[in-house]
Amino acid sequence: MKTKVQILEKVRRSVEEIGLFVGNEQNCFTVMNKDLVLPYVIITLCTGGSLRGLYDMKEMQQGKNDLCIIMPGHIVRQFGYSDDYTCAWLTISPKILDDILAMLPAKGDSRFDQAPMCHLTDEQAERLLTIIGQLEYISGFTEDELPHRYLMLKSQLTVGYELLIHYREKQDREWMNNYHATLYSRFCDMVVEHHTHSRNVNFYAERLGYEARYFSKLFRVISNGVSPMEWIGQYVTTRAKRIMVAHPKQTVKEIAFELGFPSTANFCRYFKRVTGITPKEYREGEVWNEEE
Repeated sequence: MKTKVQILEKVRRSVEEIGLFVGNEQNCFTVMNKDLVLPYVIITLCTGGSLRGLYDMKEMQQGKNDLCIIMPGHIVRQFGYSDDYTCAWLTISPKILDDILAMLPAKGDSRFDQAPMCHLTDEQAERLLTIIGQLEYISGFTEDELPHRYLMLKSQLTVGYELLIHYREKQDREWMNNYHATLYSRFCDMVVEHHTHSRNVNFYAERLGYEARYFSKLFRVISNGVSPMEWIGQYVTTRAKRIMVAHPKQTVKEIAFELGFPSTANFCRYFKRVTGITPKEYREGEVWNEEE
């Protein structure tokens, strides 16, 4: 049985080489009780059982025929699944998604980061599983064996993406009419985009059209008690933890620079204020159990 580290390395290599990875092994990609910020698009279609988790710190549950799209840069945490949980899943590079969106009409630019989950009928799920099967088959060939492999993969993904947009139309209309949901998602999306140069609530409140104090009160209501400052801190430190785990040789100074902090000391104070420990203490205490 492959360890999680081996699976993650296999996924990384495949995404870098051909733009995607297709998986259908039960629970093989589940990293439990850890906040993750990944650089890829993750698509999971539940084929049995159920899984519970958080997306941008909001709880969600995935059951049979539920399809979930996790966009790059957003926080995801999985913290429980049933013994019979199974899913088909794709890991896609942002580049191949950008190529697909460039081919689609304006309506194709759906923001799945704002409403990541949708429920499919049996027929809809079966159609998407067929496309996932085609992607798995094509990705099994080398570039020498199949010179137009990338174009074939992109074509299959485009068909699947167009179908998914069609399946989601009713849900997207309902989501757009939910004021609190749209405000929460707009804030989360802005933090993903701007966190390296602003961690100040005023910055985001102004761009959303609110006075900072009022926005903080409103956001606490929407987020069940989490303040926007706490959300920003959680996001930034989760990004930092991800870098430390993925790149163990990267220095704290380099991480601070990557995240937009003016100095290493400033970053270390910020990290400790949010997490209660220093980056060095986190790195020394982070042990990846390869046998999990």
